[in-house]
Amino acid sequence: MKRRLLAAALATAFPLAVVTVMAPAYAAGKDWNQTFAQTEDGGHWVGNPEAPVQLREFVSYTCIHCAHFAQESDGPMRLEYIRDGKVRVEVRHLIRDPIDMTIALLTNCGDPNKFFGNHRAYFSRYDDYMDKVKAASADQIKGWNEAPLSQKFRLIASDLDLYSTMENRGVAKPALDKCLSDEAKMRTLAKQSTTGANKYGIKGTPSFVLNGELIDDAHSWDTLKPELDLKLGI
Repeated sequence: MKRRLLAAALATAFPLAVVTVMAPAYAAGKDWNQTFAQTEDGGHWVGNPEAPVQLREFVSYTCIHCAHFAQESDGPMRLEYIRDGKVRVEVRHLIRDPIDMTIALLTNCGDPNKFFGNHRAYFSRYDDYMDKVKAASADQIKGWNEAPLSQKFRLIASDLDLYSTMENRGVAKPALDKCLSDEAKMRTLAKQSTTGANKYGIKGTPSFVLNGELIDDAHSWDTLKPELDLKLGI
């Protein structure tokens, strides 16, 4: 019964929600990991705007393969691809369930330039918060499903100890509560998810779009890296 209730909670999802290839513009001595931008529809970029390879990552915070990808790719991506301007990376949310929406709202809370740090911080805690999801009681899951929208994501954040990650990054709880009840942002994230999934025909996470083309067989760092190297002629 508990498993069915958990499945029902995770199924209470918001609707799932062409990059031009630019000439190489490497900059000696410049660390492009410090260059950020936010798109009008809520995506987040890091890297050289004129990088020859433009990568879009479609990820879910409740996806274990996304967590593995984030953990395995973080170091080499930043050091070998983003830093010297070869690749620019955009993270796009694929919202699968209310927990996804909760963490997406939190990662987007505060200074947009801190998004990628927030993003890494939550994926580094994946096992911790998903263990709490699996251990959730029937009453907790019922509460997640039945709470008004203005309270739903604050309740999830409290039950799964999601506040502490952002508090440790300098964002106070009142500000986090405001973000977690921001219905306009919820709609933006849900639309981003639906639009991305429909545009590229994405069926699972993580999924990757390179220079406007979905890479069908890449769903991990081990399978994405050769595709990056091929685009770069390495």
